[in-house]
Amino acid sequence: VEDTQTGQVIALVGSKDYREPGFGENNAATSFIQPGSSIKPLVYAQLFNKQPEGKANWGAGSILSDTKTTFGTNYTPNNADLRFDGNIKLRDALNRSRNIPAIKAMQVSGVEETWKTIRDMGDKDYCTVGAEREAGLSSAIGSCGTRLTDHVNAMASLSRLGAYIPQTTVLEVTNSNGESLLKYKNEKPKQVIDAQAAYVVNDIMADRASRQRLLGTNSLANLNGAGIRAAVKTGTSDISINGKPYSKDLWAVGYTPSLAMAVWLGNPDNTPLRIGTGNSRIPMYILDKVMTETTQQYQAENKLAADFWTRPDGIQVINGDIYPSYFN
Repeated sequence: VEDTQTGQVIALVGSKDYREPGFGENNAATSFIQPGSSIKPLVYAQLFNKQPEGKANWGAGSILSDTKTTFGTNYTPNNADLRFDGNIKLRDALNRSRNIPAIKAMQVSGVEETWKTIRDMGDKDYCTVGAEREAGLSSAIGSCGTRLTDHVNAMASLSRLGAYIPQTTVLEVTNSNGESLLKYKNEKPKQVIDAQAAYVVNDIMADRASRQRLLGTNSLANLNGAGIRAAVKTGTSDISINGKPYSKDLWAVGYTPSLAMAVWLGNPDNTPLRIGTGNSRIPMYILDKVMTETTQQYQAENKLAADFWTRPDGIQVINGDIYPSYFN
């Protein structure tokens, strides 16, 4: 859990139990793990950013097709439910976690351009390790690895309306004489993407009606019950065994103007999960409870930044949905 205004990590759990034999001492929060669809908010953030001269700009109501598509010569991905929704608004494409529109979004923006945004937002080593440097369009649906700590800060950058600040786990280090050797300082944010682009992503991911098909009505019972609007996304990654996919990693990410959080569930030895447990709503239940309690604690301590993001100047509403000012 990260305080989005300061970049300070306020809670971290790296394993089931430090004393657990075999893996308890391993910190999964700093291990490289494929984020699956939880990377998609950053892919769309790049698409919603102002495009170069001569290219179309995009908003939440823009449409891409969710149809069977072969990219290049031999990459024909599917959706998790093995169905296609046809032409779909980007609001619903992100909230329903459709794979094909996300890949097309990266194709429109450019792979390298999207990678740069993902890294600059906080996932600093995404698609930089070994063969992952050749991941191409599959990285739009989370085929490269990242650290959970980095992923949380990337979500916090979205919460900061596209501004990056370094994450820290240290407030101060002193020596035996009480002299300060290292001390936290609140660094000036670096604007990575237009604030309007980040706001469009945040508004989409906080849309309860649009995300209901994927998350159902009870996954965020605590946040909803407490009247806390959070932007949330799930993710899964699979491993192929004898040509059949099995769930390996389950993710949930979420953030408000004050807090960002990520949850990963999986096996430390990279083996697939037990059949029937590969449901990304499971980590969302954890996020829901912890985010609710932490937000309420922040509220009691007068530390909440805001209830929801202020709409940046320039955002326009067209046919009931939102677009950046540079949309054309």
